[in-house]
Amino acid sequence: MIRERRGDERTRSGTAENHRPLWARFLNHLTNPDPLILLYHELQPPASASRSDPTGDGIPFSAFERQLTLVSRCRKIVSVDEIASRLQHGESGRDLAAVTFDDGLDSVRSVALPLLERLSIPATVFLTTCVFDSELMWRDQIRVLGEQDLVERFLAFASPLVTEFRAMTPTAFVRQSKNPEVVGSKTVLQLLERFWRHEQLDPATLSTRRYMELSFLKTLRSDVLQVGNHGHRHLMLSTLSDSEQADEIERAEEYLNELHLGRSQLFSFPFGGPDSYNRDSLGLLLSRGYRGFLLSRAFRPAISGDAERKFVGLGRTIPLRSVSGLALQWAKQRGKRAGTIQNH
Repeated sequence: MIRERRGDERTRSGTAENHRPLWARFLNHLTNPDPLILLYHELQPPASASRSDPTGDGIPFSAFERQLTLVSRCRKIVSVDEIASRLQHGESGRDLAAVTFDDGLDSVRSVALPLLERLSIPATVFLTTCVFDSELMWRDQIRVLGEQDLVERFLAFASPLVTEFRAMTPTAFVRQSKNPEVVGSKTVLQLLERFWRHEQLDPATLSTRRYMELSFLKTLRSDVLQVGNHGHRHLMLSTLSDSEQADEIERAEEYLNELHLGRSQLFSFPFGGPDSYNRDSLGLLLSRGYRGFLLSRAFRPAISGDAERKFVGLGRTIPLRSVSGLALQWAKQRGKRAGTIQNH
């Protein structure tokens, strides 16, 4: 077991593991027979590596660089679509890894892309396209509530309007607001819009998160970066009607069609849990020519369909903020090998 404690990598005392170098311990965790698909969101630039990240998603550049270097020594890093294709053809993913990003934050451009190009490592960024409409993603609006100390005021506003909000508490609000068993993401978004109008505030002017500009993506020509669909407004598709799900997928596709980058044939489900999609979601993806989907949890690959039209579901590993953190997450994934992606 590797425990993170104030930046030190510590293991149980009295074991041989204590005397093994970090890279050797990391290699030991790469014996998992499944492909290793890394999922990143925000990266911190080298100059701010010591700055605390208010979103909780930020990986310091130094850790990101070391993680990619170590993985590339142990496995062949390919596009996530190549992994899906090989699995669909019955090949093993044991020696493969892939790098993915969700949401399309600007640090992909400013921090990740120069390193990916220098190391010739392919990656796929799955874009949430509402930001191209100058909209603030609803999860970022939730962050703004916390940063501006407005959570209690929002709950007081929402509780008389929607019963589900009456049981929410300020301390658990962030977690409860994305739990589909508590409330649907579309309902939260609608209430947020009403709240901002009531308060006469523009959350976009209060948010510190920045996304890649559409103008940049339209002019980008890259041999290492391709793009994919992460939905238009980052809503949990399983909480939407069939037509609403189709709208989320199609509106994002309209933006992706404007770009001159390689296009992933996989769909990255917002929130990426086993409850984030349903049978309608899979049917829509199949009808629109997608070859599979990605989750944000560690699951064994799942393949369904006939010989002519196989559909693959892939889990991913979200690395922690250090090299040993990645090893720890990968170790956890080894323990989840018995788990499977739900086919609903």
